[in-house]
Amino acid sequence: MTRQEIEAFLAVVRCGSISQAAEKLYVTQPALSRRIQVLEEELGYSLVERRRGSRAMPLTREGTAFIPIAQKSQQLWNEAEALPALMDKKTLRLAAAGSVSTYLMPNVLSDYLARHPEVNLQFINCHSEEGYSYVENGEADVALVHPEQYSAIAETKPAYREPMVCVTHDRAGFPIRSGRRS
Repeated sequence: MTRQEIEAFLAVVRCGSISQAAEKLYVTQPALSRRIQVLEEELGYSLVERRRGSRAMPLTREGTAFIPIAQKSQQLWNEAEALPALMDKKTLRLAAAGSVSTYLMPNVLSDYLARHPEVNLQFINCHSEEGYSYVENGEADVALVHPEQYSAIAETKPAYREPMVCVTHDRAGFPIRSGRRS
């Protein structure tokens, strides 16, 4: 399975037709079709349905199931290509719980990476309990999780504390002892 074969398959998936995919990759239609055929021969099953006179190439069930595998393969090629550049960078392996990952980390990480281009980031989205395991096993340098738990190996420190308030209205019938009422 070569990079060109995977690239050909994914181009057909994106474009929906062999002619458009060939145009995007700057190759002829027969060359692109041959790359996909070679890939199918290596895999032992068809990825696309071929219909005489049709430029569209719908995927087979196997072809649809193969998409994420092809994408992972392409990602691995990209990572392997980028390896020499990454060797000169320090890697920060960060794990964070879903809520933190979704709402807090995008802005924080983008700002951090802009200020520290010499750092390569590996990010793991995880459940809080997993975050402790990642740090304890050495798979992450830092984990942002909740709630604080005891760990014999990892050091835990609160990252921030946020005061919580109760908000209600007069009709709710709950007494509020201090603060303002709305």
